[in-house]
Amino acid sequence: MIESLAAGDNDWGFALASAVEYWSIVTRPLRGPAAATPSEADGYLSELYTAGAHLWLPLPGFGRWLFERAAGEEISGRRIFDWQIGLTALQNGATELWTHDRSFRAPEGLRVVDPLD
Repeated sequence: MIESLAAGDNDWGFALASAVEYWSIVTRPLRGPAAATPSEADGYLSELYTAGAHLWLPLPGFGRWLFERAAGEEISGRRIFDWQIGLTALQNGATELWTHDRSFRAPEGLRVVDPLD
């Protein structure tokens, strides 16, 4: 799927929080060696940039907006991390978010797609 994005005329990217979470997971040794070294994790992210991905950062005022919207939508517990990713994507112009997380809670206006289905 990433190849089709890179080949097309698409504006796509990922939230900084997603990149940080990816790094945390793939470089964490659980019961043996980690799935990837820090250099390998950086290499993968670099390939995404080369393929045309944008790294979406929260814009000014994001923190207050995040918490106000979370309170209004009754977001609690670990869902706040999904909410942060979704709002960062939305704030940067995304209309669709790809995740395999079946319980991902996206803000209104952001369609969730499982790229593995």
